[in-house]
Amino acid sequence: RLIIGKQTVMQIAVGRSPEEEPQENLHKVSQHLSGSSGLLFSSKPKQDIIDFFASYQESDFVTSGETADEDVVIPAGPIPFQHTMVNQLRKLGMPVMLKNAVVVCEQSHTVCTKGAVISPEQAKILKLFGKRLGEFKPSLKCVWHDGSYEELV
Repeated sequence: RLIIGKQTVMQIAVGRSPEEEPQENLHKVSQHLSGSSGLLFSSKPKQDIIDFFASYQESDFVTSGETADEDVVIPAGPIPFQHTMVNQLRKLGMPVMLKNAVVVCEQSHTVCTKGAVISPEQAKILKLFGKRLGEFKPSLKCVWHDGSYEELV
């Protein structure tokens, strides 16, 4: 089972101090519960879990502040959006117009260039066009098993 939720609730569940912990050394896990983190419960051997997470990665949409790893250019011409999207695309800085009920990009538009930092508007455009430039790769921080705690970082 993978549990991702409120960090404080998970910290309270595993105990924030030796006095609060339900099992020996479990409070040490709570130190790693901050930001985007969760708890994984498994009956599989530790090495199988470590090997799985070492090789697991998924493509994901970039968020603002990340660096573009390729140039993305929207060519001039029709683009696959409904007419109701014209105003939203214009607010994001795209040169679009409506021709015969078809959304058209008036000129070639560079969304981002390789090595540049992505702005919130660029991240939204990339998501609207389904362009996944980011990578999701979870990492294991620690292991707790029957009272023994091991830090993996």
